[in-house]
Parts: sequence; C-alpha cells; structure tokens
Amino acid sequence: MEYFATTSKAAARSADCVIVGIYERNKLGRGAQDIDAASRGQIKRLAKSGDVSGHLGRANVVTGMSGVRARRVVVVGLGKKSELTALRFRKAVSAAIQAVSRTKARQVVNYLTLETIKGVNPYYLARHTAEAIGDSLYRFDETKSGRKDPRMPLKKVGIAVAERGDAEN
Repeated sequence: MEYFATTSKAAARSADCVIVGIYERNKLGRGAQDIDAASRGQIKRLAKSGDVSGHLGRANVVTGMSGVRARRVVVVGLGKKSELTALRFRKAVSAAIQAVSRTKARQVVNYLTLETIKGVNPYYLARHTAEAIGDSLYRFDETKSGRKDPRMPLKKVGIAVAERGDAEN
C-alpha cells in the first residue's frame, strides 16, 4: 500500500474515491463542505432526503457528482461533533473503507483527517487512518482451502492535510 499527503481541495482531487464526513443534524465536515459547494448543494440535498446520514459509521458511496473530479464520494457519518474522538474517527474510517471495498477503487483520499479532534494532531490522524485501513482490509486466508476471495484493488491512500507543514510531521 502506498500512502501520500495532499493539500488539494476534495472537489478538485482527481481520484477513484474521496472520503468526506457529515455530523449529526446534517452538519458537514470540512471535506464535505468543499464537495457540497462544488456540486451546488448535492450533499445537503442527500442528507435532507435521508440518503446519507450523520450517524457514526454509516457510509454511503455516491457517484456522478457534478463539479467533483473524483469518480466516487464516500460520505460517512461522524456522529456528534462534540463527541468526535480518535476511537470514533477510526470507526468512521473503517466504515468508509468497508464501503470502498465494495467498489473497484484503486486510489482513495481521506478528507476526514481535516476534522478537528481535541488532543490529536495531524500525524496521529494519518496514523489512525493507516491502521484503520490495514485492519479493515486484513484477511487471513493462508489456511483456507479452495477458492480465495479476491483482494481489494486499493493500491494508494491519500491523506488530506490542512497545511503542507503537517505532511512533514
């Protein structure tokens, strides 16, 4: 797995998939705000109709969003903004990766790392992302006889950072 840092906006990022978050009461996370602005309010409309949810761990793959360069946008619930912790962040990343694993995405960029979590710096958000993805994708099938499940084609994971200096930590 190859990891890289990016400072580009979520809507401008050309990738197979981007991951953005939404809090309860349809409050958009930083990446989701960018996607929503570029798509002329499509995420807010999806939230109002109940197609995406702010409940922690609920992830939906949305395709064909106008104004967005990524082929897929995974909108994952982050729960209450005041209750976002490192553990809840990992749960949201895991749910998003499970949604991505049902697609043929080879590259994903996580914009959940732009969210503010008290006491957690960008380095640890990147680390939690890598660990959650590794845990979500791990399959022990060495002793499995017969046909093995195909591996997910995910090869590259981008981690969004607010400032270039955060990528060096």
